[in-house]
Amino acid sequence: MSICEYCKKEMLESKSCDFNTLVIDGKDYKRNKCIDIKCHDCGVSLNGVHHFGCDNEYCPKCNRQLICCKCNIEGLKGVLLWVKNLKKLRLLYISMF
Repeated sequence: MSICEYCKKEMLESKSCDFNTLVIDGKDYKRNKCIDIKCHDCGVSLNGVHHFGCDNEYCPKCNRQLICCKCNIEGLKGVLLWVKNLKKLRLLYISMF
């Protein structure tokens, strides 16, 4: 059982994360939606918004994998997200190799 830290839903059972907008460099960007029947990482359904931190989500600004892009992601619209959390995700991603 894995709960999304932001929408508080069980990841493998929910169809979508509730937060659909990222703030990057002070601008709002709609998050990319799942293009698979079911996401292999966070479990959202087709056209659902990935749970934050999913390795299958791409940055809406640069189109690179969101967990390792170099964009200045300030947060999710509607929830405070500290940059140090993003650095942790990036460090975790890099240290896996």
